[in-house]
Amino acid sequence: MVEDRTRARIEAHLGILSAVGNAFLALLKLGLGWAGQSRALFSDGIHNVADLLVGGVGALSARVAEKPPDEDHPYGHGKAEVLVAAGVAAFLGVLALLLVAQGIASFGNPEPPIPSWETLAAALFSLVLKVILYRTTIREAERLSSYALRAVALDHRSDIWSSLAAASGILGSYLACATPYAWFRHADAVGSIVVAVLILHMAYDLLRETGDILMERTLPSETLERYAQVVRSFPEVRHIDRLRARTHGHYILVDLRIAVDEDLTVAQGHELGRAVKDALIAGDPRIREVLVHLNPYPRPAAGSIPDAGRPATSGLPRAEDERETSGRSP
Repeated sequence: MVEDRTRARIEAHLGILSAVGNAFLALLKLGLGWAGQSRALFSDGIHNVADLLVGGVGALSARVAEKPPDEDHPYGHGKAEVLVAAGVAAFLGVLALLLVAQGIASFGNPEPPIPSWETLAAALFSLVLKVILYRTTIREAERLSSYALRAVALDHRSDIWSSLAAASGILGSYLACATPYAWFRHADAVGSIVVAVLILHMAYDLLRETGDILMERTLPSETLERYAQVVRSFPEVRHIDRLRARTHGHYILVDLRIAVDEDLTVAQGHELGRAVKDALIAGDPRIREVLVHLNPYPRPAAGSIPDAGRPATSGLPRAEDERETSGRSP
């Protein structure tokens, strides 16, 4: 697992790279968009200015998430990244709605000006640069399980579509001059609306993902089953009464209740709990904390038949199993 300080350093470096790239592109697009009479390129430059603000907030959240647990936040500050990602998603949604409104309003101009060729070159340059930034950032986001970097990467991807729309709009204006089809002049507006819909979709996906984390949705059943296999590898564990896990920023918290022989000593139970915790963390370095609770597993009476519905090697507990065992322990 990547250490928190290493994670924060990588996030900070990519944040600086993103900020420098956005600052350069913003100046280039705003200047050439104004001088070259390209409304699409100028709007794309405003988009980069907004990215600078988002990147600054993201860098701040990475520093907050790096802070160790304290008395007020015993589980750490990992959700700071998730909160920032949710904010970025909301920002992208608002931006998309503004792009739709601007695109519709531009249809009211029957003869918009024809942009200069420099504006097309700037849009294509922005497209290439943003592809590079996106691929670099999303690769690190997946490696670090960083929601903040994922949000930045998705923002780079929205910039790709914005630059593509700007380039398409400029080319459409040129086609209006070379063909008898005057409606090509509005290709810029059509492209901006299409991009806005794509941005809205990305914002929805990101907001749904961060919402699941903030609402502490459980991990996929495949992941829980993998954890259960680790727990069942200990012969002292007679039954898994409850296994829950949730993401907390870029790491995972596990809540585990296991049934053991009722004559197990406190010291033996403590050592077993520590061993189970260490094994789970070794199997998934994203796990930060494991809470292990021991329940007594009574021995069957002499001559009785073991309960076929609750074997010692059963899989993940069902909901009715949890209700049954919840009354068995304090």
